[in-house]
Amino acid sequence: MGLRGIIAEVTRIVRGSVTVSDVRANSGGDVNATGELYQPAGEDAQPLQGDIALMHRAEGTSGEYDCVGFVDTRNAPQSNSGEKRMYARNATTGAIVATVWLKNDGTVVVENSSGSMELKPSGEFTINTSGKITSAGDYEVFNPVGPPPGWVSLVSHTHPVSGAATGPPTPVP
Repeated sequence: MGLRGIIAEVTRIVRGSVTVSDVRANSGGDVNATGELYQPAGEDAQPLQGDIALMHRAEGTSGEYDCVGFVDTRNAPQSNSGEKRMYARNATTGAIVATVWLKNDGTVVVENSSGSMELKPSGEFTINTSGKITSAGDYEVFNPVGPPPGWVSLVSHTHPVSGAATGPPTPVP
């Protein structure tokens, strides 16, 4: 037997030697249920007050509940069949502040309010805002204006200066 309720509180406690999250939900009137939150291994997400919890009465116990899932009531689902979209929310407003989206064509998108990165199925990697790349290797940047328009190597490109050319870029420490 189970119930759905609006989450009133989430607390982290130590049960035995394991830190767990307990969810308290109210399904209306005086009906409150508190239970340990269960999630897939490798996932660590804490619901917000106002989300809807699915509480399931654990068999063989004296009426104890487990929280087996919760629904974000503030943000509409956007993923398509075969996709997984994960996001973090502002703890006060519930607004989405960061997203990782694994799309069904093999694209991976990571974004927040300051920028985004996209890994395409071809392996091409796009960054939509200026940023610092801190790993070793040669990188190519698309120059849409040229001359001529095209991909430019960041390691071996030079710049014309009064009929001469500069050397390769100086590494930044």
